[in-house]
Amino acid sequence: MRPVWVAWLLARGCPGAVVLRYFELAALATVLGSVWALALARRDGAREHVAARALAAAYLGALLGGYAFEWLRKMPEAMLRCDLGVLLGAGRAAWGGLWFGALAAFWVLRRAREPVGAFFDRAAPGTGLIFVLVRLGCFLEGCDYGQVTARWVGVRFPPGSLAALDHAARGFVPMGAASLPVHPTQLYECALGAAGACVALAVRRLRCREGAAFASFLAVYALGRGAIETLRGDAARGHLGGLSTAQWVSVLSVALVAAWWARRGRRWRVARASLLCLMALGGPASAQAVNWSLGSTRDPGAALASPANAPGVPPQGSATAPPPRASNRLLFRLSVGPGLSLGRRAVPHGLVAELLGGVEVALTPSAALAFGLELRTLTNEVASHNSVGLPVLFVRRWSERFETVSGLSFQYTAIAFRAGFFDPTTAVSMRLEIGGQLRLGARTVLGFSPFTFGASYGDAVGFLGTWEPRAWAAFTP
Repeated sequence: MRPVWVAWLLARGCPGAVVLRYFELAALATVLGSVWALALARRDGAREHVAARALAAAYLGALLGGYAFEWLRKMPEAMLRCDLGVLLGAGRAAWGGLWFGALAAFWVLRRAREPVGAFFDRAAPGTGLIFVLVRLGCFLEGCDYGQVTARWVGVRFPPGSLAALDHAARGFVPMGAASLPVHPTQLYECALGAAGACVALAVRRLRCREGAAFASFLAVYALGRGAIETLRGDAARGHLGGLSTAQWVSVLSVALVAAWWARRGRRWRVARASLLCLMALGGPASAQAVNWSLGSTRDPGAALASPANAPGVPPQGSATAPPPRASNRLLFRLSVGPGLSLGRRAVPHGLVAELLGGVEVALTPSAALAFGLELRTLTNEVASHNSVGLPVLFVRRWSERFETVSGLSFQYTAIAFRAGFFDPTTAVSMRLEIGGQLRLGARTVLGFSPFTFGASYGDAVGFLGTWEPRAWAAFTP
């Protein structure tokens, strides 16, 4: 793509010195992101010289970390071949740059005794802008290309590009020809970086707890990056257990965000926006709960001390009040049920089993949010669909025993066919569930969800829809 872009500009009289390539875009992204962060620091009254040192350390850490991440991944191969040239051609990793840069900035800020969370909140929008421009440079360079597709979004890279050479080596096209149409995964990540920057700005405007904006950006990027990885076509980026290296880091990043939220964000104000549609299911009482947990009443004891909620007097509008939930606790849930195919008669029905492990965080005395990691398998007579997912569940307590559960899960699915002449393939999946559960004791619940629907999409299998009514048993140690 880059030679075509450069030739097109040069043919129209554009000076060669101003034709942007990958390295020019990466440098421009760093400058613009740093200027944006420093402008926000000036507006917030923070110490600009400390912020500038932290940004410089983040830049060096990202530059070195991007290489170090790939060197660590390539080290076993280099040792087996006894060839250091494997490390020299390893390239850079976006996740390595992000995490190493964040750690370098953290070290500078702690030594200067500057608030860490506030700095990362100011840097989050600029980080999204950096990802936009850097991935645009990847698109112009032709690296990080996607899988072959017949969809309208497909783009063809010119002869000599990485995608064209890869397709020629596989026998897809003659040597010296352009590549087949592929997913523009670089542009998908451009859009993902822009979305993460917008989310970080929105959370920052809500004046949430320090660190919430950066955590939101990190969660958005990790979820999106994990999904986009399923469309990548460059096979040399590393795989382990059916997932790419970037997907494993995405899972770890979401887990770290969840742990931070469980420890620091029990009444995170951004939950007002993200849970609004789920809270609406609870009616006025649920809306009142939102105001309790996310509004100006920060101390629940203040509400209990009011005359309307004096000891011995039931709350207004309710004859009995459900007991308060525990603040934060672990959650393990095993679900089983049928997987009934929708819309495609050629796809047989199957059996679904899921194991979820995560954290349940109390938002109010009667509402909680659960998130974590789930393993899912759907087995039928044709194939086995094995998934790794990131669920988010909203739990609303209505009485001492009964609770409603609703939520979403985003999954990466590996499909293995029983017939040997079909190659394994992958898909991106999503699940929506609405159900209820009975609490048998302080630690055990039994639940049932009649309204659970799944959807999967992959280039090889197309769209697959399922209805998955399930029963589950959950345990909270």
